[in-house]
Amino acid sequence: MSNPQFIIINQLYSRKVVFNSKGAELKKPFIKIIRKVDIERQYRHMLELEQDYELASLYQALKDDDAAEIIRSKKRLKEIRCDIESIAEYS
Repeated sequence: MSNPQFIIINQLYSRKVVFNSKGAELKKPFIKIIRKVDIERQYRHMLELEQDYELASLYQALKDDDAAEIIRSKKRLKEIRCDIESIAEYS
């Protein structure tokens, strides 16, 4: 497939029963194809959920005045932002 929208994730050799004109059973492999766009969308959604969690953690750390947790949350938020931006670059 020359379409860049598709990538082959896994080749499954499930059994598909097909009969030819003489009634002989043929076996054909299945190929599981997932759209690249769907994978990126799911990954971006997962990152956004993680970002929401880290923002809540940062808010709690600021309320508790926990310096170590503030630094950890800010670092993780930067990593998440970089991941989201890298996905946007390739979309």
